[in-house]
Parts: sequence; structure tokens; C-alpha cells
Amino acid sequence: LHLGLGDAQIGFVNAIPNLALPMQLVSALLLIKFGYRKLGFILLGIISRVLILLLAVLLCWRMPDRPILTGTLFCGLLFLIHALWTMQIPLWYAWVGDIIPARENTSFWGKRNGMTFAGGIVAFLFIGWMLNQGGDQGVPLTVLLVLAAILGIVEILFYLRVPALEQAPTAKRIKPLKIFRAVFSDFNFRSFLSYYTLFN
Repeated sequence: LHLGLGDAQIGFVNAIPNLALPMQLVSALLLIKFGYRKLGFILLGIISRVLILLLAVLLCWRMPDRPILTGTLFCGLLFLIHALWTMQIPLWYAWVGDIIPARENTSFWGKRNGMTFAGGIVAFLFIGWMLNQGGDQGVPLTVLLVLAAILGIVEILFYLRVPALEQAPTAKRIKPLKIFRAVFSDFNFRSFLSYYTLFN
């Protein structure tokens, strides 16, 4: 709204997180091909955080005389950020899955999710307070995006200390359709997919 986006653009912005989800398939195929989980995760993370800074610049120095260009740049940047975040997910699960011992897997994810949800509650309260302070001005949003980018880069730097355990790249030619058929032939996967689809 601050950038003067139209109804169609606002609808597209809300759809971007779901539109970016298929990028996980691209990431998974690249993971099978090259095997660089830690390196890929960190590179995608750094690029996505830098794009958040560009988003903050766009909000701060918007072009009121060019609303179409501003809206297009905003939607494009937001899609790229979500696409890169989405591409990190398969790399993250493949990487962390090998680091955490099986017997500690449930305990780790339980603690991790609990801390994430608690942190999210605090973060959203802070975000709401910041937005209330700024009214319809773009400064609070810009500050929030800069803070998010800085904290995201600090998070990525933390992962540099985690061991890599990289997989060897595959020498075989990848056939995506064959991989997808193998995945969908698994009964447990189809059951989970059916449940999750109905749930959503």
C-alpha cells in the first residue's frame, strides 16, 4: 500500500510465497547433481539477505511518479527472495539430517521448533509496535527490513561453523521425471501428500 500497488499487484504479492514453492524441486535436482549442501545453503542465504537490503532501499527511495516500475521491481525482488529461501529448504534438511544422530532427531526438531515459534511471537510483537509508530510512512518498514537482513547474515555466519559433510556429486545423468515417478510410487509419500493437501 505504501508503494501504491494496485489490487492485482497486491494479490500477486500475497501469492508469491506459494508461487515460489516449486523452486524446491529445482534445488533438490541441483543437490543430487552437485551435492554441495552447505555451500549452496550459505550462498543462497547470503544472496537472499542482500536482496532484502535492496527491498529496503526500494521502500525508502520509491518512485511515486513511476508506480508501475516501482510495483514491478517490488514484486520481482520479493519473488526472488522467496525463491531463494525456498531453494534453501532441501539443502538444509539434507545437510542437517546427516549431522544430527537419529536418536536425537525428534528432540532436536522439537526444541528447534519451540524456539522458532517463541522467537516468532516476540518478533511479530516488535513488528506490530514498529508499524504502529510509523503510521503510513515507509521508514519503519525500511528499518525492519534492514534489521531482518542483518540478523539473517549473522545467522548465515553462524552456519559457517557447522561441519559440511558434503555429498559426492552424482556421475549419472539426472532424469527428473524418473526421480518424481520414484517419489510418487512410495505409498507413505502419497498418504502424507493426500493428508497435507486436504489439510490445506
